[in-house]
Amino acid sequence: MKKRSILFSGRIGALMVMSAFFGLSDVTAADGQAVIPAKVIEEHPATRTAIPLRGLDPGGDRSDLSPIRAMVGDARVVALGEPAHGVHQPLTFRNRLFEYLVEELGFTAIAVESAFPESRSLSDYVSGGPGTAEAALAENRTWSSEPLQENLHLIRWMHDYNAGPGRKRPVRFYAIDLSYTGPWGSRPTPAAIKLALAYLRKVDAASARSLESLFEPWWPRLSGDPAVTMTKSEHDALTAATDDLIALLERERVTFLAAAPAAEYECALRASIVARQADRMFRVAPVGPPYDQVPPSAWKMINVRDAAMAENVLWALNQQGQGGRLLVVAHNAHVQSAPATFAPWRALERMPTAMGQHLRASLGKDLLVIGMNESASASELISGPGEPAPRPFLIDLRKNGASQAPATPGAFDGMLVVDALSPARVFRQ
Repeated sequence: MKKRSILFSGRIGALMVMSAFFGLSDVTAADGQAVIPAKVIEEHPATRTAIPLRGLDPGGDRSDLSPIRAMVGDARVVALGEPAHGVHQPLTFRNRLFEYLVEELGFTAIAVESAFPESRSLSDYVSGGPGTAEAALAENRTWSSEPLQENLHLIRWMHDYNAGPGRKRPVRFYAIDLSYTGPWGSRPTPAAIKLALAYLRKVDAASARSLESLFEPWWPRLSGDPAVTMTKSEHDALTAATDDLIALLERERVTFLAAAPAAEYECALRASIVARQADRMFRVAPVGPPYDQVPPSAWKMINVRDAAMAENVLWALNQQGQGGRLLVVAHNAHVQSAPATFAPWRALERMPTAMGQHLRASLGKDLLVIGMNESASASELISGPGEPAPRPFLIDLRKNGASQAPATPGAFDGMLVVDALSPARVFRQ
């Protein structure tokens, strides 16, 4: 029951993008869901040259995806939005799209909205590391609260693709989010620092011991418990220790690269930077109850997080080097490349700046942003009983010259419209 309420409440704000785009003053609501009648979408001018899709699941004929080649063009980054987390349709289409982008357009990596340090096992497995896909996924609880079949499919496919004969360039898996817990996700965890220290023990044991003694008092403070507080001077000491860790890794780069593989060094350095990003978010996080509501000042924390995720996307792209191309998958509210008003943000003092806005400023036309939403939650909610729901289709907003919602000019370059959303599928080991 808890999963269902989270899923549906997450839709309502995201669906407002589509309701505004299609010029609706309100949308049908049932069972906590906001929906857009299929007939309205089918008759809207923006859909006249829409790209119909065979389906959302990977495998089989991909000819229906061929128009996406023109949409992507030379873009180095495609950002795919999802209307809610833990939903089957966005995740299974993500898999289908990524396979197409890799095998047909030469994309080299995927970056997902998951905590960087906790996702190390996934990255290692995809790159040929030991273990099984199930074990790697079960170790990660930041990508989703439960291991999902759709995520299992993705990392299995990437692992098998990389293991293929004569593979000159393996595909890579990146996580771009911070490691946090506590009220509103405002408290950093020690995971990023511990990942960097584990690397440091391999290349500089003496420095590792010294830094570990600095961080040791802070592990209990980073539990996410709002009752555990720290003074400004205590927080300053934690920040200084994190800065010392980053400075050491940067200062001794040449020495450390000679002692261990470059990929391990880059991971450790990025982990320490992710720790600093989470610390900066913590510094501007709202303080005190009520913890079941998003405070008006939370925009500051959201701004720090989205700016950090954008920085991590650009880092991942840089790691791919010449010819690297990246699929980024995150919530619609993160990938949008222009300001947009979502229901949860209406309580804030000001609208946050999304990750997609930072990426647009850095990448320009090298970024393609595709949002995703549903046309109706179920066939009985469409205008007349027995009417078939529309097949999935993709709208190229730039090609159609369609006018977007006044509140969301240029937020999305394209929009994928699906019939209905349903919970993702949990797998049990």
